[in-house]
Amino acid sequence: SFVQLYIETPDKWFRTIEMKRTNGYTYAATIPAVEIKEGYLNYYISVMETKTVTSFPGRFTSQAWSWDYYSKEKYQVPVISSTQPIYLFNAATDANELSREWKRKNKVVPLSEPGKAALMIQLDSIIQRDNEDIYGEKQTDYSMRYFFGNKTSGRLSEFNNKKTLVVKVRSLTGKAVPFQIALVTKDAEAFGTIITVDTVSKEYSISLSDLKNVKLVTLPRPYPGFLPYYFESMSKSLFRIEKVESLQFSIGPGLSTDELRKKYGIAIEWVKME
Repeated sequence: SFVQLYIETPDKWFRTIEMKRTNGYTYAATIPAVEIKEGYLNYYISVMETKTVTSFPGRFTSQAWSWDYYSKEKYQVPVISSTQPIYLFNAATDANELSREWKRKNKVVPLSEPGKAALMIQLDSIIQRDNEDIYGEKQTDYSMRYFFGNKTSGRLSEFNNKKTLVVKVRSLTGKAVPFQIALVTKDAEAFGTIITVDTVSKEYSISLSDLKNVKLVTLPRPYPGFLPYYFESMSKSLFRIEKVESLQFSIGPGLSTDELRKKYGIAIEWVKME
């Protein structure tokens, strides 16, 4: 048996590339750079045996280029120019993968623009107490973390060309509020800054060179709750963009003691690097 890869690009119907067996049931092929064009790269994989052909996705019993191949299923990869921004978080698609403490009022709300949404975080108070450690220290922070490493793994070579972190966000409490955003590295170090978020949804640009060491919250929270809220890294290295893999959003840093007792709300739409 042998395996073939069929690729379909915006300006070419099909090209066939034979896949080579690397080990076991693993086969690999390299698509020539000249075939990679901005747009969508569609591809199919066919496994040829003595008397049968099975094509994927869908386990269809015909080759993808055949006249009787009527399956609408396909593998699809978006091809984006290296000059385009790298989106790290999109509330419409990524909110369910956030590591965060559940709060009844928190929800994802669709926006008027098709395909857009905002993650609404509404807190009656920033001060939190662990119900299983009522005499322990109260926390004055509400943080969330999102791991974006999987979605950006194909664009790591572009990270060093990006200079700015941009977040689209607004306050839900009728006044401007401080909001901390940080990039977390593979070495478990967080580099961030506090921005003052207005009541109108808009983009806030942060120079990556302005990011400083901030506290990294242990998420998801360990059990029992008296374990450290913040993770203390043994190393104190300089910020390296090629090592980032997660985002940390925090409400609490920058607030006074009196302000921590008030209600706060934030609506986050997306975060990108450009």
